[in-house]
Amino acid sequence: MSFNGSHTIYNLGNQYLDLVLTTEGIKTDNRPMNQNKLVVHKGFNNKLSFFVRNRDRALQNISTKTLYATVVNPSTKRRVMLKPLTLVNSGTTGEASLELVPSDLTDLAPGLYQIAISETSDSGATEYPLYANQNDRIITDLEVKSNLEYEPIPTQQKTTFTQTANTDSGDAANTFVSSAMYGNQDNLTTGNHTIAMYLTGFSGNIHVQGSALETTPSSDTDWYDINVQGDVGDPAIPYTTFTGIDPFNFTVNTNWVRLKYYPTAGTVDKVQLRN
Repeated sequence: MSFNGSHTIYNLGNQYLDLVLTTEGIKTDNRPMNQNKLVVHKGFNNKLSFFVRNRDRALQNISTKTLYATVVNPSTKRRVMLKPLTLVNSGTTGEASLELVPSDLTDLAPGLYQIAISETSDSGATEYPLYANQNDRIITDLEVKSNLEYEPIPTQQKTTFTQTANTDSGDAANTFVSSAMYGNQDNLTTGNHTIAMYLTGFSGNIHVQGSALETTPSSDTDWYDINVQGDVGDPAIPYTTFTGIDPFNFTVNTNWVRLKYYPTAGTVDKVQLRN
């Protein structure tokens, strides 16, 4: 049985407010074309645009102004963000934008906030509010949503390693492996990984390995070497009596990651993986 569905989506552009320049200062037009609430989404880049106009709705030159956005938590009355706006076309068109990257919203819980815009022409020595309507209200409602907010999976850690080859049994080298850790199964677009090895007096070679199997690998032949030092050269990471933490950043699309090492002295105490 199959099900086919369709859903129409719309590109509505960036949200905006019209600001009115009067002899008393800059106010925000409170006519119906202004939105009652601005909305931003966690996990995305967001852009809010503001237009400064006079009472005749003519765009004003704000090239000598610096505009700031202040976001306030209405429950605690505390400021949670202060960020300058960016003038568009050097401000000659009366437009300024508030550009928010995902990290700007990381610490903001979803919900309703209040945003106020202020302007200064002397690097903040004097600062004046811009009015959100012509009834002297300087606050506009801002809603933070988390419809598609995402978080990386927790850091994975292994402190126990299994010996798979032993020189005392006639093998060519002592070999140890960690159990399988999750690769970028939920992060297919970037494949970014950070791995850190905690070593004490370690000498020998370490390999970071991956596997593309859907299920947990069960055989040594299911794994391939990942060159975390770059795309050329030997994937083995050599050490001579190293003590400390050695981290590597690498990019690979793989379902599983493990550590495999060949010690001649010292120990691998643990390995941590973040992706």
